[in-house]
Amino acid sequence: MNGRLYEKIALSYSSDARSSYLMVHLEKDEQLFKHQIATLAKNPVHSILQFKNISKDDIVVLCYDITSKQTLSQTLKRKKFSKTEITDILLKISRVIINADNYFLYEDNFILNEDYIYVNPATLEISLVYIPIPLPGKQLNTEFYRLVNKLITNIDNTNEKNNEFVHNTLVEINKEPFNLSQFAEYLAKAIVGEKDKMKTTQQSKANFEPERISERQFDEPHVIQPEVKNIKVVVEPQSPLKVEPKNIPYKVEKVQDEKKKKTSLIILVQVFILIVLALIFLETDLLIGQEGVLDVTSMAAMLLIAGVADYLIVKKLLQNTETKTVPVKAAKLSQAKPIAKSMNQEKSAEDRVRNFPKPINNVRDEKPKGGDFATELLNSDSDVKGAAYLTYTLDGKKEKKKIDGSPFIIGKLPEQVDFVINSKTVSRVHAEIYIEKDTYYIVDLNSRNGTYLNGEKILSNTRYQLKNNDILTFAREEFTFIQ
Repeated sequence: MNGRLYEKIALSYSSDARSSYLMVHLEKDEQLFKHQIATLAKNPVHSILQFKNISKDDIVVLCYDITSKQTLSQTLKRKKFSKTEITDILLKISRVIINADNYFLYEDNFILNEDYIYVNPATLEISLVYIPIPLPGKQLNTEFYRLVNKLITNIDNTNEKNNEFVHNTLVEINKEPFNLSQFAEYLAKAIVGEKDKMKTTQQSKANFEPERISERQFDEPHVIQPEVKNIKVVVEPQSPLKVEPKNIPYKVEKVQDEKKKKTSLIILVQVFILIVLALIFLETDLLIGQEGVLDVTSMAAMLLIAGVADYLIVKKLLQNTETKTVPVKAAKLSQAKPIAKSMNQEKSAEDRVRNFPKPINNVRDEKPKGGDFATELLNSDSDVKGAAYLTYTLDGKKEKKKIDGSPFIIGKLPEQVDFVINSKTVSRVHAEIYIEKDTYYIVDLNSRNGTYLNGEKILSNTRYQLKNNDILTFAREEFTFIQ
């Protein structure tokens, strides 16, 4: 934070029934830029926190609405930002400061400390705190340089391209004289270049990738055979990591024979039966009675027998779809590569779903199911002495969630919390529980509907010690802390 700015203000937090506030206490008789306050009130800037001025007993307090927002420092602890995300955040901050002159604001009056830069956890939109008081001198470059160094250290340094970006960014920020507009232009080009690379990569894959087999075919070894229709291949599950060129039995289910072949066979059967009947009529006396007259009864019986035989033979042909087991040579290793890739992707997707935190449904109409984050039942064998839990009632049964990390984040945004509560009244990132020297604490993280400890609403960004059997309420969702 600007040193001279820090000397002139004191910071605290407060909240009411609906909102959380950052309170900036000014020195007695501190001059305010009333024209700036009026300008921001009439022309709200999305990236500058809205505030109201409260004066009482010669004390001036600026109240900034930080409801449902998190500090950048809190977000950095929970999330490893990509190069593109860090670049975007720096670009947004740069543009807010550059455009400040359009609202008759001073660039040195922004707090550029990660503890007081606020982020929407869902969209990563940035909101800055502006203090409308006179400050001598220029401190922007020093503060901005420190902030840039803080952010780029959170980029994954195992990637060579990321290291190159970090180096180039440090070169830009150290240029003399430093120009914020030029730095913003550098960041904008970096983002555009990254997007162009992604498009080029996608186009290259589309242009050079060989004709792909359908997803259904990827689920089973691709074996080239003579043109045979209506064959369904069922593959017994195999490990995607053990693809070896050896004979593996597969079940081949024959659905039906070729239509033309069936038709030909049926016609041949009909012709054969007619020929047999004709031979019987011509060569035998079976149909001639004792008086030398045609025996109609015998003839009808003969035709009936022939008809039944014809029916049975045709029926047998039509139903000839028996399942057979045949040995099929496994695809060579070179052919199996796309299959193994597909199976790995499928496994990865399953892992992501399995490891997703399971939500609590506040309307109590669905119980969380399965997975590593499933809620454990009370009195289970997995109890660990000394562990802490949040217990609650779901569908008439007592259940619990182990507090298995510090900080342990509670909210409804799965990507950023450890315990998902699927409730409209719970904030995306609502509160956190952390442990310090074997003692647990609860902190409300600027939630809209508040956090309550034993029925009393707690202040946001202020820690409260937890004791065994304390009742915690996140908005309207009630839990018991057990240690």
